[in-house]
Amino acid sequence: MLHPQISVLSAHFNLYYDIIAHSSDAFPGLLRTCSGMANPHTNMVIGLPRGDWDEEITRQIDYFTTQKVPFVWYIDEKANEFFNERLKAHGFTEAGTFQGVIGSLDREFIPSAIHVEEVKDGADLEACMALIATTFGVDQEQYTKAMTSDKRLYHWAAKVDGKIVSCLTTLIHDGAVSFWNGATVTDMRRQGFSTALRIHALNHAKTLGCRVGTSYLMGDALALGICKNLGYETKWRFQVFKKA
Repeated sequence: MLHPQISVLSAHFNLYYDIIAHSSDAFPGLLRTCSGMANPHTNMVIGLPRGDWDEEITRQIDYFTTQKVPFVWYIDEKANEFFNERLKAHGFTEAGTFQGVIGSLDREFIPSAIHVEEVKDGADLEACMALIATTFGVDQEQYTKAMTSDKRLYHWAAKVDGKIVSCLTTLIHDGAVSFWNGATVTDMRRQGFSTALRIHALNHAKTLGCRVGTSYLMGDALALGICKNLGYETKWRFQVFKKA
């Protein structure tokens, strides 16, 4: 039985990817979707194949080779260490740790002086989707369609001189709020925009009855430090293997 915090992390992770997954031709036990990593490793396979491991690994390699794009494979660190060795035998190398972090919202989150607003439609939404598409290498039209398809998704943005410089999406479900695809214009990073967005989004989530917050990040992500400052702790880890 999963620990309650891991259950929340897993539920939000699976729900988000049910919304955003861009491939319906995955195989039993696997999902093909966006990785959350920077270019060029913006595509991923996640999960442990239920069939023959070598056959399934070869099938995924052939698929992405045909697409002419690199990809990564995410494996729950507790899934099966022997499968990791099969990935290495097929030319994969370790590329870090993907983490699920979670924290209680039973505290005060003090807003910064940076103005944050909810994005609902029009030019601002298009600007947010363009920033995310550029940052994460996703198809903008496809991503926009997915992100406007579910009322549990909320979009937040910060502006400078009327131009959106930072944005993120939250998913609110079953008393929890998760952060997704936070992005900031390159020359505006490390100026507090991401923190301001997250604090504003958490306070909004609290008004809707959320009790916990989650996020999913690579171990070297800038947002990991922000989440820790907000009281989040790592409770769920995936090993990441990349295939060039």
